[in-house]
Amino acid sequence: MKEDGYLAEMTDGYRLGIALALSMGAQLDELSAENRNFIAVSTLDPTGEIAAAIRMLVNLEGQSVYGYAERLADWGIKEMQTRFKGGFLDVASLMNTAAEMAT
Repeated sequence: MKEDGYLAEMTDGYRLGIALALSMGAQLDELSAENRNFIAVSTLDPTGEIAAAIRMLVNLEGQSVYGYAERLADWGIKEMQTRFKGGFLDVASLMNTAAEMAT
């Protein structure tokens, strides 16, 4: 998606993946325990805002916040890839879906 101009940096995709997974209510059992990320999510969060948001929204049950964030990123990236298969990512539909799930 970076090559297609949707994202300025690959790291933006990870942040968007985390936000998308949280906003769409991804559940723990839907999140892969196998980590395929090539970026350590903790490096994307120098101010701790991502970690704080996850702690507010998720009962981590003793899990590492950044380990969970990596699983969220993986889920969100897969969701975006699925929707991008046609060569176009309709970001508005992602946000609409997330908004519908929040209500």
